[in-house]
Amino acid sequence: MAMAEDGNPSAIAELTRLDADTPKLKPEDQFYWDAFWRLTRDRDFGMGEGYISFQAIDCFARRYDIDDWDFEDLFSNITAMDTVYLEEREKKRPKGKN
Repeated sequence: MAMAEDGNPSAIAELTRLDADTPKLKPEDQFYWDAFWRLTRDRDFGMGEGYISFQAIDCFARRYDIDDWDFEDLFSNITAMDTVYLEEREKKRPKGKN
């Protein structure tokens, strides 16, 4: 049985289960999903985990030649996903800790 880097074989089993449980997205939705996970590294951190900034989304759009109309779709999809992501992170955060 293969082990994760930390020596925990259940970590690989968990990743396999998560992959199997992940719904298959339409190609146009997959783009937003991939963009969100790329941009999540560019979120603000201060007193805690913050939102992905407008500047990060704008920079991503410029990099991939996303025009004005498509930018509005990108921005609204990323910010909606980010809101849900941060709400879920907050639910899972131990009370009294950042």
